[in-house]
Amino acid sequence: MIQFYFLSILFNLLAGLILVYCKDLTTGDDVVVDSGFSEDAGSFDDGNPELLNGFKGLDNPAFRLVLGGLCVVAGLMKLLSSCDVAVIGDLIPAVASLLGGAALLIEYYSISSDSIIPEHVQGLFVDNRKYIGVACIVAAVLHFILPKVLFL
Repeated sequence: MIQFYFLSILFNLLAGLILVYCKDLTTGDDVVVDSGFSEDAGSFDDGNPELLNGFKGLDNPAFRLVLGGLCVVAGLMKLLSSCDVAVIGDLIPAVASLLGGAALLIEYYSISSDSIIPEHVQGLFVDNRKYIGVACIVAAVLHFILPKVLFL
């Protein structure tokens, strides 16, 4: 359905941008160099390669929780709503959406809970969040450009 096509692209792109360019809430690693808006925010002249510099709303844990949940739901619905051979065409964006949503949900769980996340889950979803984010962005862009390709 076209609604899940749009939601898949939107949520994959948002989750990918957050995972790649925003700060990691689990370590307190602040990727954003400038803390507020300025006239040169996002400028590449001073060596600041940050794309989302100044967007503090993306660092909100509640926003990431909701986006992670929506990514997982959109990924599951993308897999379940496919008819005929289209499941192959929706496989990469659906898996990217599931991975991006899981990374955001695990990040929220790790900062809001006192329990310890298993080492392999921490390594896959939190430590490698930038790779998952790049995969989400690539899947969103390719799925937008090539909507009817069989193996995308």
